[in-house]
Amino acid sequence: MEQEELRETIYSVYARTNEDGLVTHIFSDCFEQPRATDIFLKSGYGDEFVHVGGGNPCTIEGIPRYKIEHGEMIERSAEELERERSNCLQKQLELEKERNYQMVTDVLTETVSNDNLVINPDFNINQRDGYVVKEGATVYFDTEFTQVANESLPHPYEVTGIFDNYATLETLFAPTKTTLYAKLEDITEGYYHDNYNYGNKFYKFDRWFIRGYITLEKKEDGVIFKKLKPPNEGYALLGTIIEGSDKMEGEELTVTLSINDSVCFGTVSKGWTYENNEKELIRIRGFNNFNGSATLLTTPSNFLEVRIYLSNALEQYSECKVSWVKVEHGSVSTRFIPPQRSSELIKCKYFYQEIETISNVHIVSKDKMIAFVPYTPMRTVPELSFKNNYFNTYDDGVCITDAITGNRIEGFTFKLYHSTNIDSISVNAEKANHGLNKTTCFFMAGRGNKICLEAEIKS
Repeated sequence: MEQEELRETIYSVYARTNEDGLVTHIFSDCFEQPRATDIFLKSGYGDEFVHVGGGNPCTIEGIPRYKIEHGEMIERSAEELERERSNCLQKQLELEKERNYQMVTDVLTETVSNDNLVINPDFNINQRDGYVVKEGATVYFDTEFTQVANESLPHPYEVTGIFDNYATLETLFAPTKTTLYAKLEDITEGYYHDNYNYGNKFYKFDRWFIRGYITLEKKEDGVIFKKLKPPNEGYALLGTIIEGSDKMEGEELTVTLSINDSVCFGTVSKGWTYENNEKELIRIRGFNNFNGSATLLTTPSNFLEVRIYLSNALEQYSECKVSWVKVEHGSVSTRFIPPQRSSELIKCKYFYQEIETISNVHIVSKDKMIAFVPYTPMRTVPELSFKNNYFNTYDDGVCITDAITGNRIEGFTFKLYHSTNIDSISVNAEKANHGLNKTTCFFMAGRGNKICLEAEIKS
C-alpha cells in the first residue's frame, strides 16, 4: 500500500547551496521541507523523486561536486575541484599553524618571562621615603591620643614627621593649617599630591610620577591609587617613562597590567613612529571595576610612557589597585616575575638616589671646609638638594661633628656643588674662623636630611 501511495504522489527534488552557490545537500520534499532559499530541481512520481540525496554531493575531502548556474545543477569541472582542493589544504595548514601558535603562546605565557622594560614595576622601591596616614585612621589633637580630631580620615594624608610613638600630619582645620597626630600603626608608605600642573612630573615611588589630585597608599601587592576631587574639579594620573624607549621607534611591544586583581594586555604592532607630540598607541581594557584608562603613549620628547588615568569626570575618591606593570618586546604577554629588590634598587639609583653619610673633610681653609661625597653613576648630571633643610639642630640632620666626642659643632652653613672629581659631589661647610682641621671633625648627612640627587626624565 505504501509503495502505491508513493507512486501516485508527486514529489519534488531540491538542492541546498552555500554562499558560493555550491550544492551541499540534495533532498526530496517527501522527507524534508525546503527552505525559501533552496533551489527546485525537478518533480514527478516514483522512487526517482523520493529516494534522492542519500549519497553525499561532496567529495571525500568535503568539496561540493555540483553548482547551480542559471537555475540548473551542473557538475563542476576537474580543474575547479582541484583548485578548491588546494585552497582547502592551504586553509587547513593556516588553521594548524594558528593552533600551533596558540599552543606556543600559551606555553610562553605560563612558563617564559621576557625582560620587563619597566623599572620598579611593582612599586617596591621607595627611596624618597614618603609616608601617609591611612584612609580610615583616627587622628588626634594631642600626642597622648585623648582628643579626637577625626574618627575616620576620608583619604590618606601626607605624614610630615615620624617620632618615637606618633606621626604628624597637617590638615585644614577651620581656616588655618593644623598639626594633628596619628598612631604609628596607622601610617604606611605612600604619597599625597594636590597640584593641577599638567606639564610637570612629580616623582614619588621610584620611576613613577604623579599629577593632579591624588593619593598613593602602598599595599603588600601594589598601590591603591585614588582621585581626591569631585567630578569636573580635577583628575589623577600615575605614570612611568620607559628608559631607552627613545631608541625603540617602530618596534613591536606588548603591555600587560594587573589592575584590581585582573590582568589584561595589548600589543603595539611594528611600524609606529614618534611625532614630537603626545600620541596614544594602545589602550588596555577589560579590568575588574576599573573606570579609568590604562594606555601606552608617546611623549613630546619621544619617549614611551605608561599612564594610568582617573579622569576629571569620575566621582570623588574613585580608586584602583595597581599591582604591577610590564612592557616587553614582541607580541606575546609573558609571565610577570617580581624583580629582586637589590637589582631593582641599582636601576633606580641611575635616576634618583639619596645619600646618608659620615665623611672626612678633604679640603680645609680658615672659613670653609669641603667634603667630597661619592655617588653611583647616574643617567645625567643630577640636580642636588638637601631633603628637609635640617641643619645643625637635629641628630640626624646635616652638621659638622667633633671627631672625638661626636657632638655637633654649631654655626656652619652648607652648600652643594658638582665636584670635578668623577661621580662625586662637594659639600661646602662655611663658618668664619672655625678653627678646625681634617683630623678634628667629620661631615654628617643624617637620615633626616639626606643629600638628594635627581636625574629623572622630566618631559
